[in-house]
Amino acid sequence: MSLIVSEQTVSEQYEYVIGVDTHAATHTFALVAAATGALLAHAEFPTSPAGLSRAQSWLQRVSERATLIVVEHRVLRRDRDRAVAACRAVRR
Repeated sequence: MSLIVSEQTVSEQYEYVIGVDTHAATHTFALVAAATGALLAHAEFPTSPAGLSRAQSWLQRVSERATLIVVEHRVLRRDRDRAVAACRAVRR
Protein backbone atom coordinates (compact mmCIF):
# COMPACT_ATOMS: atom_id res chain seq x y z
CA MET A 1 0.00 0.00 0.00
CA SER A 2 1.44 3.38 -0.97
CA LEU A 3 0.82 6.72 0.65
CA ILE A 4 0.36 9.84 -1.47
CA VAL A 5 1.60 12.98 0.25
CA SER A 6 0.48 16.38 -0.96
CA GLU A 7 3.16 19.03 -1.37
CA GLN A 8 0.62 21.79 -0.73
CA THR A 9 0.32 23.53 2.61
CA VAL A 10 -2.99 23.96 4.40
CA SER A 11 -3.12 27.64 3.38
CA GLU A 12 -2.69 26.67 -0.27
CA GLN A 13 -5.60 24.24 -0.09
CA TYR A 14 -7.98 26.08 2.23
CA GLU A 15 -8.95 29.67 2.82
CA TYR A 16 -10.15 29.03 6.37
CA VAL A 17 -9.56 26.61 9.23
CA ILE A 18 -12.17 25.97 11.91
CA GLY A 19 -10.89 24.51 15.16
CA VAL A 20 -13.34 22.77 17.45
CA ASP A 21 -12.63 22.46 21.19
CA THR A 22 -15.03 19.86 22.57
CA HIS A 23 -16.24 19.47 26.14
CA ALA A 24 -19.06 17.61 27.85
CA ALA A 25 -21.36 20.66 28.12
CA THR A 26 -20.19 22.92 25.27
CA HIS A 27 -18.24 22.94 22.02
CA THR A 28 -16.26 26.05 21.02
CA PHE A 29 -15.61 26.80 17.36
CA ALA A 30 -12.93 29.22 16.11
CA LEU A 31 -12.64 30.39 12.49
CA VAL A 32 -9.15 31.48 11.46
CA ALA A 33 -7.64 32.64 8.17
CA ALA A 34 -5.48 29.77 6.91
CA ALA A 35 -2.85 32.08 5.45
CA THR A 36 -2.33 34.29 8.50
CA GLY A 37 -3.83 32.50 11.51
CA ALA A 38 -5.94 35.59 12.28
CA LEU A 39 -9.03 34.85 14.38
CA LEU A 40 -12.04 35.87 12.30
CA ALA A 41 -14.93 34.54 14.40
CA HIS A 42 -15.68 32.26 17.29
CA ALA A 43 -18.77 30.80 18.90
CA GLU A 44 -19.70 28.44 21.72
CA PHE A 45 -22.67 26.09 21.64
CA PRO A 46 -24.19 23.67 24.15
CA THR A 47 -23.92 19.98 23.28
CA SER A 48 -27.70 19.57 23.35
CA PRO A 49 -29.47 18.72 20.07
CA ALA A 50 -30.62 22.35 19.78
CA GLY A 51 -27.08 23.61 20.43
CA LEU A 52 -25.59 21.29 17.81
CA SER A 53 -28.23 22.46 15.34
CA ARG A 54 -27.15 26.06 16.02
CA ALA A 55 -23.52 24.99 15.54
CA GLN A 56 -24.38 23.49 12.15
CA SER A 57 -26.06 26.74 11.10
CA TRP A 58 -23.03 28.75 12.24
CA LEU A 59 -20.67 26.42 10.33
CA GLN A 60 -22.74 26.81 7.17
CA ARG A 61 -22.65 30.61 7.46
CA VAL A 62 -18.90 30.92 8.04
CA SER A 63 -17.58 28.16 5.78
CA GLU A 64 -18.78 29.27 2.35
CA ARG A 65 -15.27 28.93 0.90
CA ALA A 66 -12.76 26.08 1.15
CA THR A 67 -12.59 25.31 4.87
CA LEU A 68 -10.71 22.68 6.85
CA ILE A 69 -12.47 21.67 10.07
CA VAL A 70 -10.25 20.25 12.82
CA VAL A 71 -11.82 18.63 15.89
CA GLU A 72 -9.85 18.18 19.10
CA HIS A 73 -9.35 14.48 19.82
CA ARG A 74 -8.43 14.41 23.53
CA VAL A 75 -11.98 14.23 24.72
CA LEU A 76 -14.57 11.65 25.55
CA ARG A 77 -15.43 9.80 22.38
CA ARG A 78 -19.12 10.71 22.78
CA ASP A 79 -18.35 14.44 22.91
CA ARG A 80 -15.99 14.28 19.94
CA ASP A 81 -18.50 12.27 17.90
CA ARG A 82 -21.21 14.88 18.49
CA ALA A 83 -18.94 17.67 17.24
CA VAL A 84 -17.83 15.62 14.22
CA ALA A 85 -21.47 14.89 13.34
CA ALA A 86 -22.23 18.62 13.38
CA CYS A 87 -19.29 19.27 11.06
CA ARG A 88 -20.16 16.45 8.65
CA ALA A 89 -23.65 17.83 8.23
CA VAL A 90 -22.24 20.94 6.52
CA ARG A 91 -19.73 19.17 4.26
CA ARG A 92 -19.95 20.40 0.69
